[in-house]
Amino acid sequence: MKKVILVFCLLILFYGRYELVDLSRVERKTKQIEVKGEVMQPGVYTVDIHADTAAVLQLAGGLKKGADDSALNKTQDLPDHSVLVIGKKEEKQRISINSATSEQLQTLPGIGPSMAQRIIEYRKQQSFHTLEDIMKVKGIKEKLFAKIRELITL
Repeated sequence: MKKVILVFCLLILFYGRYELVDLSRVERKTKQIEVKGEVMQPGVYTVDIHADTAAVLQLAGGLKKGADDSALNKTQDLPDHSVLVIGKKEEKQRISINSATSEQLQTLPGIGPSMAQRIIEYRKQQSFHTLEDIMKVKGIKEKLFAKIRELITL
């Protein structure tokens, strides 16, 4: 009987030291995300703990015209205190087929030294009036033109 009372007293003693923790009081329900760059309203936003990138961008007013979202995962769950930076789409400098040097022309895909020289010789005789005129140069067909069309200008 003494042993039972002793065990009972020990249980009461240890039970008094420990109490159950209510996890709902500890668990965070919101997080803060900073949004920078090419959004309508950059700033720090407090969002639901489970909010994804798309929800944060919506709070920031959406993307500006010219924003680069090609590498953006809109379903990604961002951790608390993240910084979301939206960059601009890089506009490549176009190469003028009427005034570019041989070296500049060679930066175009499929254009080597001999092809660059043919372009220069053609434009010495007559200038290019349309982008499609470059297909009059020997060796430049529709397939190559399709590769360089967005990279050239008059």
